Amino acid sequence: ALTLLLTLSACGRQTVIRTTDTLDQAEPEASAADTLIRLPELALSGLGFTFDTPRELTSQQLYLLFLAWSSPDTLYAFYNASDSSYIFPADLICQTLDRYLEGYSFDISECPLYDPERGAVITPMAGAFGGNVEVQLESKTFDGNTVVLTALLDGSVRKTYTVTFCDGGYRYQSVRQLSQPELRPNVGTLLLY
Repeated sequence: ALTLLLTLSACGRQTVIRTTDTLDQAEPEASAADTLIRLPELALSGLGFTFDTPRELTSQQLYLLFLAWSSPDTLYAFYNASDSSYIFPADLICQTLDRYLEGYSFDISECPLYDPERGAVITPMAGAFGGNVEVQLESKTFDGNTVVLTALLDGSVRKTYTVTFCDGGYRYQSVRQLSQPELRPNVGTLLLY
């Protein structure tokens, strides 16, 4: 793996960050696609992973991103066998989201599975997003500790992902859709007589 050393200047001090969460040297396009693009796109398939600032993401979108970005061990640590369900409090969800987003607005009470008595999201299942998104990485542009990736998804939707590397990880600044999917007639049409 390619290790990037980034020198960041913030709050009057310089910090050198060593990160391997970036692009794999042997297959940089595949690594960037898997790490930065495919997972959140699968998590939000149907809801859309696009925003000018993280504040635009809904609480439901943020909850799904929490599930996608959490390790199976983290999720399982919140499994309650007596209820046969997972119990996710807001502080856990925000702790995970803070690693990938800044300036978002999460209101746990807006999540459909929110239980006001417990003050948490209660769900019988967690994680494991199925499906696939074909990602063709078209370009990478670096500006200091920020990279802009342009990718074609499923051969028809072009997006740019602006990601800033910080604190040994990364945060999404924006995800913008540049083109609309092509409409394919007669695909998925069900006629009832």
